[in-house]
Amino acid sequence: MKPILLILFLSTPAFAQQQNLKLDPLEFSGCLPRWDRNIKKQKPSRLPQIRHQLLQLLKYEKTKPERAKLLHRLALNYFQQYEAKPDEKYLYEAIKVLKKLIPAHPRYEKSEEIYLLLAEVLWAAHSDKEALKVFKMFIKKFPASPDIPRAYIFFGEFFFKEQQYDRALKIYQKADSLGPSDYSYCLSHRIAYCHYKLGNTQLAIEWLNKANELLVR
Repeated sequence: MKPILLILFLSTPAFAQQQNLKLDPLEFSGCLPRWDRNIKKQKPSRLPQIRHQLLQLLKYEKTKPERAKLLHRLALNYFQQYEAKPDEKYLYEAIKVLKKLIPAHPRYEKSEEIYLLLAEVLWAAHSDKEALKVFKMFIKKFPASPDIPRAYIFFGEFFFKEQQYDRALKIYQKADSLGPSDYSYCLSHRIAYCHYKLGNTQLAIEWLNKANELLVR
């Protein structure tokens, strides 16, 4: 989905209308805060070496808690490698590791991160429906997670990409109703764009104003 700049010439004095109202559907990754923003990232040049070390350790480590940690680090390594050097083989390796980790270590202390990582990897691999199934499990298993709005956003994004803006709007509004979060700007912008596409110009202006206010805070 390539960004498209849409300009509406409007006359009323709202902040968004003092100049031409600009609604940009944005690249999804550009709008959404990174899910791993609190996770330390390795230098791309070190990723292959670290991956080799993790694979070696997994050959000998037998205790469940330590194996879970190693598998988690390995899956994250594959995903970071994909982002540094886009090659879908790294995504498939990450998926394979995560699908081994989840059933084998149901009490892993960082299970919340694991489900979120799997959903993100599946989405990056264009397995959208499978990713949504994992996000659904994430919502059910971790209802108090601060990343619950993120899970809903991906459901909205699924319909957004299909240009089913009425369905996307309902989901974005549900996510926004959960309260202020790191995702509030992205949600406000998406809600504005959906209203614009549905012909609700005044509502689009109001939500874009809200997005602008969040952006400058």
